[in-house]
Amino acid sequence: MRLCQCSDLHPALVIIFLFFWGTILGGVTGMVLTVPLTAFFVATWGEIKASLTRALDNEYHET
Repeated sequence: MRLCQCSDLHPALVIIFLFFWGTILGGVTGMVLTVPLTAFFVATWGEIKASLTRALDNEYHET
């Protein structure tokens, strides 16, 4: 099974964040934590976006 199938992350996104987390967290530590951290932030962003969409949709239908 490929990494992108397990984590539901696009491979290009993982490569971009590999450089990002490697720079922020200092080399190997950041590179090892790339997939878990990126998956966490992508999932969190998805939840925030979904809740905002629901809130705006409810507000639109109430008026």
